[in-house]
Amino acid sequence: MPLISGSARFHTNDDDKDGDTVLSIYVDGPMGRVAQVEGIQGHFDNNSDNGPFMLTVVRPISRGDLPACRTRVHIDPNGHDTWRFNYEIDLQFDDAPAFAKNWTGLALDQDNRDFSDGLG
Repeated sequence: MPLISGSARFHTNDDDKDGDTVLSIYVDGPMGRVAQVEGIQGHFDNNSDNGPFMLTVVRPISRGDLPACRTRVHIDPNGHDTWRFNYEIDLQFDDAPAFAKNWTGLALDQDNRDFSDGLG
């Protein structure tokens, strides 16, 4: 029952992501990188939905491995940028139920570039 695909979606709240702020999404486990998408560019308007952004599976894991995994959202702004958003990750497994988790009320900026949390 390995991981076969994943995606991430965002809802931008009341402070947009600038078009030149580069976004990357990672899923890491105890044995290293599990899935990722890097280099997402483009403006995310206030009060807009963006995605899904498809993750590349680097190391297939089973659904049972999820409690040991973490997701990380990283931005590289060009200068000053504050982005306020909600985040959802969806992971699809071969012959196992899909997994989804979401977070609300997040904010990243030039001084705080990473959000990370466990998937367990």
